[in-house]
Amino acid sequence: MALLRLFAAAREAAGTTSVEISGRTVDDVLTSARARFGSEFAAVLDTAAVWRNGHPAAGTDPLQPGDEVAVLPPVSGGSSSDGPADLGPPVAGRSVIRRSFKPAPPPAAPAPTPSSTPTVRSRPASRAGANRSGGSRAVAGAAGASRSGASRAGAPRAGRSSGEPKPTEVAPPLEPTALTRTPTITGAPIDEEEGVAARSPRVLPRVRTVAVPVTGHVTVRGRKRAVAGPRPRKTAFGRRYAVVYDTAGWKVTLGVAWFLAVFGALVTGWAALTFVYGIAAGWAGMEATLRWRERGVAADPWVAAAGAAAIAAAAAAGTNAMGVAILVTVVVAVAYTAFSGVHRHHSLSAAGNTVGCAVPFGLAAGCVVLTRDLEIGAAVVLLLFVAAYEAGDYLIGSGASNSIEGPLTGIVTVAVVAMVVAVLRVPPFDGAPVFAFAALAAVLCPAGQLAASAILPAADAHAPSVRRIDSLLILAPVWVWTVGLFIDARV
Repeated sequence: MALLRLFAAAREAAGTTSVEISGRTVDDVLTSARARFGSEFAAVLDTAAVWRNGHPAAGTDPLQPGDEVAVLPPVSGGSSSDGPADLGPPVAGRSVIRRSFKPAPPPAAPAPTPSSTPTVRSRPASRAGANRSGGSRAVAGAAGASRSGASRAGAPRAGRSSGEPKPTEVAPPLEPTALTRTPTITGAPIDEEEGVAARSPRVLPRVRTVAVPVTGHVTVRGRKRAVAGPRPRKTAFGRRYAVVYDTAGWKVTLGVAWFLAVFGALVTGWAALTFVYGIAAGWAGMEATLRWRERGVAADPWVAAAGAAAIAAAAAAGTNAMGVAILVTVVVAVAYTAFSGVHRHHSLSAAGNTVGCAVPFGLAAGCVVLTRDLEIGAAVVLLLFVAAYEAGDYLIGSGASNSIEGPLTGIVTVAVVAMVVAVLRVPPFDGAPVFAFAALAAVLCPAGQLAASAILPAADAHAPSVRRIDSLLILAPVWVWTVGLFIDARV
């Protein structure tokens, strides 16, 4: 599987910086990218340069696991007769600004013209000493006159013998051919100065090649500066499982709306809570299945959506009903793939993919409903911990330079909320026991995010509904089990 890196207009059209796509050749990867990102990305790709592992690539070049394919759009957003500018290979982990200068053509030598200025010949050293007092003044005067005539242009002089030394010619000063300015570290503000480039009519438009996405601009002392986002993941584990934060659109507003909807349903009753989480689980199962289908993996999104929603809804009737819903989902997935035209050698695999995208989300949503049936206070604390972790993780992690700062901030936020819950003595937690459940949430919320990345074909796959409930994937089942044990122990 190759890593496709997108820059400039290609990144804007696709909405992401990098994505892992399987393919045997460069053309296979680009064809999959066209189908995935749509017509706008395809239009940018038609005029873009393609590199493989830091070198220009052809469409038939074979790819090995771990190869990097970079899409570099032209300088001005389109092609020209001179071809796209040579941007050089992408630089990982560092923002680079390149200003290119075309060297000016050398001045043409003027044709030799007759001159009335007398030719000055160098004298042998033996004669120079004898005539130092008188002849040197004449030589100096003649040399001064010759600088305004043909000798200044370097034209050949008539009457020069082969034995005399050749006069020294001074070449014109060389003009700059390239200027590269690199900020000190990734994420440093990029100074938007034109410098020499603004004064040269032969300069190409400035090109910014960034290995990380530019997330916005800030104004510092009246000057607008670009702000870079997080660095690409350096390890294979980070590229596969670390959460990729989607900052496009009204993400914070949608998160607040989801928080209000969940707590409104929790207060309203079990039916409203079941409806909200049933829709969320079904949508997450469908999106996960669709992302796998884009990679050529057989799975049915409608069966996954219906199975996840049914499991969440069955939780309202108890654990036995939820177990029956899981078994029915497995049977329906196997039967559907058997009669849907999938090859018999791949039918069980397709059914397994469908079940794998349905059961985890349905189980997580159903366990929230089960917690509410056990004790509404335990469900309130569960959702408070999850909301606190996700808020801290997103607000800090989306602008951090590594994948650790976001989860750490979320864990600290959970600890703060646990202190408030302990002071309020929310039932069934009476003071100190709430900190044990807070530690449970601090460990299992990030584990649920990694589990969601494992369910998806890639960590940066576009599945917002999956990321909406990913923190509950492991925490919710463990939470309802431990809360049940805790309540039984107190009774």
